[in-house]
Amino acid sequence: MKSRLMLYALAALASLTLVGCGANIPSSRIQPAHGVVRVTRAMWMVPISGMSMISTNTGWGTGHGRVWRTVDGGRTWVPVFSTATNGISTTSDFVSSDVAVVAQGFVGHIRISLTDDGGERWNYWTLELPSSVAVYPMSLSFVSDKTGWILVAPEQGMNSSEGWLFRTVDGGKRWTLVSSTSAGTLPSARGMIRFRGSGEGWLAASVGATGKTNLYRSVNDGAKWIAVTLKDPKSYVVVPSLPMTWGRQGVLTAALSSPAGVISHGRAAVFHTKDGGRVWLPVGEDISRDIEPSGSTLNPQFLTPESGYAVIGHELCWTLNGGRTWQRLVTIRGGFSPASLNVVSARKMYLLLEGPSGQGWMESLRPRNSGS
Repeated sequence: MKSRLMLYALAALASLTLVGCGANIPSSRIQPAHGVVRVTRAMWMVPISGMSMISTNTGWGTGHGRVWRTVDGGRTWVPVFSTATNGISTTSDFVSSDVAVVAQGFVGHIRISLTDDGGERWNYWTLELPSSVAVYPMSLSFVSDKTGWILVAPEQGMNSSEGWLFRTVDGGKRWTLVSSTSAGTLPSARGMIRFRGSGEGWLAASVGATGKTNLYRSVNDGAKWIAVTLKDPKSYVVVPSLPMTWGRQGVLTAALSSPAGVISHGRAAVFHTKDGGRVWLPVGEDISRDIEPSGSTLNPQFLTPESGYAVIGHELCWTLNGGRTWQRLVTIRGGFSPASLNVVSARKMYLLLEGPSGQGWMESLRPRNSGS
C-alpha cells in the first residue's frame, strides 16, 4: 500500500539537524549553442529525502518522520514538525517560505496541520469524512495560507472509484465538499491535484480498472472536470504529469508506455498547449534520446514555456526551445543517484542525491554565462 501511495502523494517524513560536510566539486564548463556556461557546484550531506526550495535560501524538506526547514540554502536543516504519529499516510504542500500544510490520514478523518510562520507555530484541524475505514490524503494544493484543496480516497477506494475533493477558504478550519466520484463530478481520487488562485485546477488521475492515467482541467474550483486531449506520439500511451502554465501557454511532461500499457523505463516526452490547456501537442518523442538513451528522466521543470531543466540519466540537462532538444549542463558522478531536482531560477538550482551508502546529499548549482 505504501508503494502505491508514493505514486500519488508527496513523501512525508532523525532526530538531529545535520550540518553540511562542505565537499566542494570543481566547476565545470559546457559549450551550448549560445555560448560558454560556467557551473559552480557544491555538495553536502542532508537529513532529508524530499525537498521544496522556495527561494535561493529558504526551503522545506521531508525525511525521517519530520518536516524540515532551511534558511541558508540547504546547508543546515531544522526539524519543525513530526509526522511520526499513528497516521496511515501523510502528504504535504509547501506554499511559500512561511506557509506549509501537512495532511495525515486516520480512520474516518484527516488531520490538517498548517503553519504560516515558518514552522514556529502550527494550527490543527480535523476533516471528518463519511467513512468508517482508513482514509488517505492523496494530494494537497494550497494557493495561500487560507485557500486550498485536498483529494481524499478511503481504503477501499484505492482500487475502486470512491473519493472526494474538498476546499477550504479559512486555512483548514472548515472544509466544503466540491466534487465526488459517487456524484459523478470527480473522475477519480487516485491522483494528484494542482490549483491556481483563478479557480483553475488540474487533476492527473488513474481511472478505471486498467489504471490508465488521464489529465483533467477545471475552471470552477474543482466542481466540474473536463478531460484534456493529449496527442499520443507514435501510438505510445501517455501518462501525464501536472502541467506548468503561463496564461494560455503551458508545458507538461509525460511518461510513455507501449501500446500494451507497459511503461518504458525512463521514457518521457514534453507537451505544449497554447489554448489554455484544452489540447496538448508533443514536441518530441523522447526527451532522453538525445542525451542518454538508456537513462531515466527525472521531474523536468520549466521556468518559461521555452526554458527548462531535467535530469536525464546522470546528466543535468537544459533546453531553450521548449524541450525539442536538450543539452548537457553537468554530469553526476561518484556513485551518487539523483532523487529530485528543484529549480529556483536560471541561476540557482538544487539536486537531491542518494549517496553510495543511502545517505541524502544536496548539491547546489549556479550556472553563469561567461563574463557575467
